[in-house]
Amino acid sequence: MTRVWGAVVAVALTACRQSPPPPAVGCAAPPASEALGAWLEADCYGDWPADAVVRRSAMNPGGVRVFRTPDLEASLRADSAAHPVGVAAVREMYAADLVTRTGRSAMVKTAQGWFWYERFDRQSAPSVASIVAPGCTGCHSAARDAVL
Repeated sequence: MTRVWGAVVAVALTACRQSPPPPAVGCAAPPASEALGAWLEADCYGDWPADAVVRRSAMNPGGVRVFRTPDLEASLRADSAAHPVGVAAVREMYAADLVTRTGRSAMVKTAQGWFWYERFDRQSAPSVASIVAPGCTGCHSAARDAVL
């Protein structure tokens, strides 16, 4: 009987050692600053509600897959006129093959408005990291509270 319990304890301890590491520090909420780049690189958004697959997009030459914070998802489902501060969306951008990721963009709702961020994988610096982002708001202004 003691051997059986010893085996059970050994299996349990092995399972505990093999459990995935905790999320990276700073993954709790996306920052509305240039630090968003490191947050994106850590894939902190990977467990958010998302498009099931990469899809073609008229706004990108290839495709996109969009991830939304659970609170943004709930706000969209409720058909809210305005989304709460702190919600965010991440758009992964893909080449025409719909497999090769070419960059990421994100939008984070702040008390001052939406913070916009975009960086292509081949760039070392973001092309956009600001609340003032005419290239983003040009398309997003037609949407309900900027979320397409």
